[in-house]
Amino acid sequence: MMTINSSNFKFFSSFISTILFFVLIYAKGSSCEMIIFDDFEYWSSPHNYGWHTSDPQFPVFGFGIGYGNMRTVLDLQEGSRTLEVLYTPSIFNKLEPYTIFNFDTYDPKTGEYINKKVISFKIWSQFAVESFQMFNFNVLIKTKSNKNFRINYRPVDGDSPKLADDQIIVNIGRGYQDGTWHMVVRNIEEDLQKAQPGEELHQIVGIVIQGCHFRVDEIHFHDDMDFMNNHPPELWRIGPQYATIFTEYFLVIAARDPDGDFLEFQATIGGYGANGIGPTNFLYRLPEDPNDPTAGVTPNIVGLYFIPRTFDDLVITIRVTDGLLSDVETFTLSVVNFPTAGINHPPYLEQLNDVVGYIGKELNIPILARDIDSTDILTYSATIDGLPSYQYGPWQQSILDPFSGVINFTPAFEGRHWIDIIVRDSRGMIARGGFELTVVNPGATWLNHAPVVTKTIQNPQVVLAGQDYSIPIEITDPDGDKLYYSCNIGTVTERQDGIQGCVFNFFTHFPGLYIVNIVAFDIRGAFTEETFLMDVQPWWSL
Repeated sequence: MMTINSSNFKFFSSFISTILFFVLIYAKGSSCEMIIFDDFEYWSSPHNYGWHTSDPQFPVFGFGIGYGNMRTVLDLQEGSRTLEVLYTPSIFNKLEPYTIFNFDTYDPKTGEYINKKVISFKIWSQFAVESFQMFNFNVLIKTKSNKNFRINYRPVDGDSPKLADDQIIVNIGRGYQDGTWHMVVRNIEEDLQKAQPGEELHQIVGIVIQGCHFRVDEIHFHDDMDFMNNHPPELWRIGPQYATIFTEYFLVIAARDPDGDFLEFQATIGGYGANGIGPTNFLYRLPEDPNDPTAGVTPNIVGLYFIPRTFDDLVITIRVTDGLLSDVETFTLSVVNFPTAGINHPPYLEQLNDVVGYIGKELNIPILARDIDSTDILTYSATIDGLPSYQYGPWQQSILDPFSGVINFTPAFEGRHWIDIIVRDSRGMIARGGFELTVVNPGATWLNHAPVVTKTIQNPQVVLAGQDYSIPIEITDPDGDKLYYSCNIGTVTERQDGIQGCVFNFFTHFPGLYIVNIVAFDIRGAFTEETFLMDVQPWWSL
């Protein structure tokens, strides 16, 4: 039988304690930017972590008078444990929503009431007909002028926020109560000021949730809503490359970010997530002005530099991130024993996204491409449904300028068209891409058109386990219909930045590859799907 002496036991206990400490710090987050108020992962009784109910938790005089039940359940669609609230309506009293509340809204770092401005929470609620079934999420606040308000977020359509006595009504839309998971994100101070101009948020003093048969998860308080407006960076596509053995190899890697964020680059030789050379040995920042060292570095361009020492067909993976969202590009590098300085490289073509056009409205779509061979001249060509021009009856319209790469023509008929783009350099190498053009005639047709994902999500999306992942998705309905969203994992919620589409959110502590499928549908049943791969890396891997 194996025995453990006291010194070994103390060392083992200390080691386990240290590991648990770091795990807890990592799980709860060390940044002060977000407060995880409750993620409902751990729950042992109905009155845990400050949550209480206004209804009895037991039968009174042997009768079930409407007592409710709270429990945590593993929700496979949401991907974690969630709080489920059940309610049996009373047969003696009027129907009332089951109510739970929590007044322990303290910041764990300061011990004071939370003063963050933005709240987010995930909600699953059945479609409601009766008012007592309607899900309501109430945030109790105190202003700097010492006034108390209850902000009531409810899944109802209509103008808001509006003040009713000491209650501020905020209608978040009926789409949040449809039997699927959604994430609600609201700027509390903005809602307060719209209903009561001049008032400023001071403290969050409580949360009250009302309804019948709903699930809630991950109540967070934030500093701002920047992540809602964040767009993923985009790497320029890179074709096959060649290098000479024992010779310095240099390649310019470029990306762009729609938000103008400063981008970080990583590179791996041997395959992303596989055994390979480390990610920090051969990427270098390029100066904005080579003649002025104080000018700083370019925010979206790096140089890949190394000396190959073996004959091989290498797989190089470049990852770029703005700190939240990522893009990954993989290309091959063939190491040969002859000079490659004169080898012609193919042009680079940017990512092409689907487009919605309208009858009688001129299209103007610039196609961007570049070539690392500085002496090459690029020319462009395009076909629409296999034809070199847009043809209807005896008329023909050229759709693209061969020298500027700008698509320009005016659609005349409804339909879906595939536009194929070819970029050719002066030595014959090409880059090829394409996109779908959906032409509609809104307001003058009985046809219902399906939504269109106008900006595809690049694959894979890379995120660290234990961190909130959020990405905006641009989906347009050609008819201008309101869209509703669902997904197979994580949550989706309608965008709040004036762009039609949704925001996908996911959180897990478990690394792995996840296939995400998002469905957008209008009220008349037309729908579209967007699928992408999410690569959740261990927190220690990057």
